[in-house]
Amino acid sequence: MAVLALPPVLPDIQRQLHLSETAVGALTTLPVLMLALGAVLGSAAVARLGPRFSLVAGLVIVGVASGARGLGGIAALFVASVALGIGIAILQPTMPSITRTWFASRVGFATSLYSNGIVVGEALAASLTLPLVVPWTGSWQKALAIWGLPAFLAAGLLLLPVFTVPVRSSVGPLKWWPRWSDSLTWRTGLLQGGGSVLYFGTNAFLPTYLHAVGHPDLVAPCLAALNSPQLASALLVAVLARRGASPHALLAVCSVVAIAGLGAIVYAPATLGIAGSAVVGFCSAVAFIVALAMPALLAGPEDVHRLAAGMTTISYLAAFLFPLAGGLAWQLSGNSALAFLPEAIGAFLFGTVLVWPGRSMGRRLAIRIQ
Repeated sequence: MAVLALPPVLPDIQRQLHLSETAVGALTTLPVLMLALGAVLGSAAVARLGPRFSLVAGLVIVGVASGARGLGGIAALFVASVALGIGIAILQPTMPSITRTWFASRVGFATSLYSNGIVVGEALAASLTLPLVVPWTGSWQKALAIWGLPAFLAAGLLLLPVFTVPVRSSVGPLKWWPRWSDSLTWRTGLLQGGGSVLYFGTNAFLPTYLHAVGHPDLVAPCLAALNSPQLASALLVAVLARRGASPHALLAVCSVVAIAGLGAIVYAPATLGIAGSAVVGFCSAVAFIVALAMPALLAGPEDVHRLAAGMTTISYLAAFLFPLAGGLAWQLSGNSALAFLPEAIGAFLFGTVLVWPGRSMGRRLAIRIQ
């Protein structure tokens, strides 16, 4: 909610604070970069505080940072945006630990449920900020603060003494530094990173590409199609998880279909662009949800947070760097279609990484799911 509440009011912020286009771009990418750089802090928090209190800490930071963005001009806006990214970065490795601790026998289903929360939060903030929250509060500053309040509510609920599960793991002191030499860290990171590159890159270049090829009228419907199917993908993964389905075939199919969707956007935007955008949005969401379950499925209780932190760092660094490479390829070649090449590579990665030669993820997944 706190992140997706910003884009609708960016024109007002830019006009009021006299921000350059570069500054606007930095505002939208800072949280993504901080998700990469701050994920290890979440792992350290789990090791020191346990998953529940780490979750509380991350939520409080999100709530405070969301409100602080409107307190004091440009400096406060950027500092609070950095803090917001750090708060969310703490949550990233904490949620798989919560899932493994509280829902050990239903990891896939529990992951799909909290990913539904992510999707619903995105939709609410993106759709209600301008027509409802800004008119009600009277300013973009207060609107951003309002979207931070649910974080405080969630933190308060987590402190209620109603849980029958331990606050922290009983295995003793935990390590927190990710295993960067472990191929599992890199493979899960590339799995999540492939889906993130596909989603963030397509969101970034779709409007400018459609303008460049003479279809500005398709920008709104294509963006809506790109971002609307995510709840359906979360429901699909939930159903498949309850039936014990293996993710390998699902990811492989989504990879092929997503590349076809990118092809439709590039080569037939007038006839198939909206459908291609919907396919890309659906497939990227499936990859994201499956990736969220990987740490709890593949790591032991004492290592879930470490794997999740390493995976998140790799994933969001890719989501930050790959679209930059696409923009550079477009600029140097003059070929606008090359902007979507990194997104196609991302789709290929999430469709194949689970079956790469080496350490067998497939066998371990089958055992965990059963």
